[in-house]
Amino acid sequence: MRLLCDAIAFCYGPATVLKRILEHWRQVCGDITLVGNATTLEYMTRTNLVDRFIEVDTEDLEQIQLVVKGEWDVLLSVCNPVGFSALKHYVMFTVYWDFLLWMRSSGDAPEFQADRYVVEMYPGCEKAIRKWGNEIPGLVLCPVLADWQEASTNLKSEFIIVGLGGQRSKLTQPGVNTIYPELMVDLLQNATMTCQYPGRFLVTTDNQTVLQLSKVYKNHQWDFQSLPHEIFLSELDKAKCFITHPGLYSPFESLGRAVPTFFLPSSNYTQILQLKSFRKIGFAPKSIDWNDILGNDVPNYLPEPEGIRQVLKLVNSGNQSFVRKQLVEEFISWLSTDKSELDTMINNQRDAMSPYYGDFNKILLDIIVDAEARINVT
Repeated sequence: MRLLCDAIAFCYGPATVLKRILEHWRQVCGDITLVGNATTLEYMTRTNLVDRFIEVDTEDLEQIQLVVKGEWDVLLSVCNPVGFSALKHYVMFTVYWDFLLWMRSSGDAPEFQADRYVVEMYPGCEKAIRKWGNEIPGLVLCPVLADWQEASTNLKSEFIIVGLGGQRSKLTQPGVNTIYPELMVDLLQNATMTCQYPGRFLVTTDNQTVLQLSKVYKNHQWDFQSLPHEIFLSELDKAKCFITHPGLYSPFESLGRAVPTFFLPSSNYTQILQLKSFRKIGFAPKSIDWNDILGNDVPNYLPEPEGIRQVLKLVNSGNQSFVRKQLVEEFISWLSTDKSELDTMINNQRDAMSPYYGDFNKILLDIIVDAEARINVT
């Protein structure tokens, strides 16, 4: 069975979803073509899950129509309405994967139709499903695509991972319209020196951001790497704690592996909404966001470009002395958290988030088996 897939190139979250799905579908799909660019292409070329890459901006309808030629059996599109609308014409069976339905609780139901419309059940999805569940053909509900493991009893070292994810998208460009990665590393290093933290730090982010950060901020305690997913997870298993922006995937992976997780301020619009949701259910007891310092909130339901514009305005105010001072003080308190506090923290975090994990393996298998049956009948 021939699979055509794309994941919107917005940082690393969509590509992580795609990878997790393809790990389960690879055995059924003998030929996999990925259409994509930027962070999606960077992320997926580190795997052995794709047979063929077609480099094209899947948010550009005209580009897709010019570049993409061929026939496939199944389309998997991750959170990319433009890509889905263009690529569905090349296949017999369509799967649309939506991990952002939780953001949508006004207006109408999603306008386009897929044979399977999979909603990943993030915190806040319940309201959207109650509102639109009966209006979405082919609806499938799926737990978060992150593993749930038993907590390790091994004593962890002082090693800390700082997760900045893939910082790049069409709307967020470090060094161009955002100072976020440099600001967070600068302030964390300031906090580390102030409290004389003895351990090692690993900062994970995209290739280009790693190169920029390592030129300025690398020292004997700090390492900057852009890692394949499996290596990132193995490093996470060794970490005493995880300090991360409130991204779409890595917080669920750290929590599922029982690693205490602290939340940096948001770097984009999705994150500022997601951190609000995390706080509401008790997932983010140790977190700080721009509103806590500046008193400026960003409302729900904005068009994403406007939401990101407002968030980046807050980010770029972060070099003000009073903002820097408050962030450093917060980071020092995190670094000073003792083992008993960390144990209590992760237990509470896992209690809050356990309802969002589950057996996604069976759901993924059922979807691709249904697709294969439909294609064989056709």
